[in-house]
Amino acid sequence: MIQLHQDQIQLIQCKDEGCASCYEIDPELAQLAKRFPSLQVERYTAEQLSEEDYDRFGIVKLPCLLLFEKGTQVGNPIYGYQPYEILEAYLLSKVKEI
Repeated sequence: MIQLHQDQIQLIQCKDEGCASCYEIDPELAQLAKRFPSLQVERYTAEQLSEEDYDRFGIVKLPCLLLFEKGTQVGNPIYGYQPYEILEAYLLSKVKEI
């Protein structure tokens, strides 16, 4: 089950162990974490996600990225591999202070 934190900006990656594109995005996420030290990048496997997570956060396929600011989901889920530039632009457009 996804754990939200009221005092953090979280980028949560939902992935499956057998999914190549789920791992393909890892370098981009590491680069985001380095560029934005206040960003908490967290990873959850399909086995760690509950049915409630799928319903509550609108997860329909993996890989899926979810962005939260102070415990509130901002923006829509991002599906599939995305290059760093797209992820950075998305983050900057959705989070007030990063």
